Amino acid sequence: MIKDITSPSTMLPQIPTSRFVSAGRDNRILFWDSAAQNGLVKPARKQKFPDIPEVVKYQPGEINLAVQCNNGAVYIIRDGPGDAGPVRHLIVAQAQLKHVTADMHWGLGRTKNLLFASSACLADGTGYHRAFDVAKGRAVVNFDAEGQACSTLTTDPFGDNLYIATEGPDSRYTLRQYDVRDLARKTAKQHIDLEPFAGNPSRNDMDINCLSVSSDGIYIAAGRMDNRLDVYDARMLARGLLYNFAHEGGGPGTDSYGVVKVQWVDGVPFGTGFLSGGVDGCVRLWDMKLAGEDPRNGEVLARCDYDVATFTLGNMYQGEAPLVVGERSGKVTMFGYQKPDPWD
Repeated sequence: MIKDITSPSTMLPQIPTSRFVSAGRDNRILFWDSAAQNGLVKPARKQKFPDIPEVVKYQPGEINLAVQCNNGAVYIIRDGPGDAGPVRHLIVAQAQLKHVTADMHWGLGRTKNLLFASSACLADGTGYHRAFDVAKGRAVVNFDAEGQACSTLTTDPFGDNLYIATEGPDSRYTLRQYDVRDLARKTAKQHIDLEPFAGNPSRNDMDINCLSVSSDGIYIAAGRMDNRLDVYDARMLARGLLYNFAHEGGGPGTDSYGVVKVQWVDGVPFGTGFLSGGVDGCVRLWDMKLAGEDPRNGEVLARCDYDVATFTLGNMYQGEAPLVVGERSGKVTMFGYQKPDPWD
């Protein structure tokens, strides 16, 4: 199964413009060059890890690649000429504690040299939430989230605020916001209990898979294991749930992961919207100007044979594939732009 896909967010002379990286359950990450589009493409480089790599993310504007593994650690690789292998080993939770690294996210702006990472212990529901100075190779702050296990985390596009979704007692999920401009402040600035899961699902059928903040910092979307997407006001979480969207199918007992990723897009004249990948095998576009139940909403941009495990958007002006989708089957597909029919 494909666990994650990423590509550099900006053009760098050290990295091919067509580069993207995928992570799988074989404990390896693969470096691909999407420019060689002659049928099946072979990876340009492989790297193996001591545990399953769940998430891979390039540091914005840099050649550092962070690899999150299930052993409570994050590895930093430099993807440049002559560079190979892990160069730093950041410990989120000691191995003897039996934690997994739940999620991680690079800082931006004034926090660009920080990597935020959290852990979760499946046995007792505890977790650690840290900010690492990558240059120093050590944690510089431990955030207070009442010791709860992390489900997922993200920052706003400015790198000023960190959002962490945690699982508490009785499988109650909480979203917390931290002002990371001041690392001396370890407690949450605001928080809200997220919407409960419908019915009586088992713990294995409940989780918050992903968080994503809109480019203006106004909205935050939560992708859930029950195939729902809930949108809140990131500036005032106390306003409660603003919008609810959903992919087709899914639910308890379907052996699916629900909505696995959300990515915001905006532009004139269309305004603000976001893409999501779910159990129906589709990457969909949601328009914030339309209601969740509007049949025009949730336009399908790509349809796959299996559940969407992850996806990433590329910049065609930098020679990247516009959309790369990883399926639960392990298949990776690069989608191009469809030219409009002149007769339509």
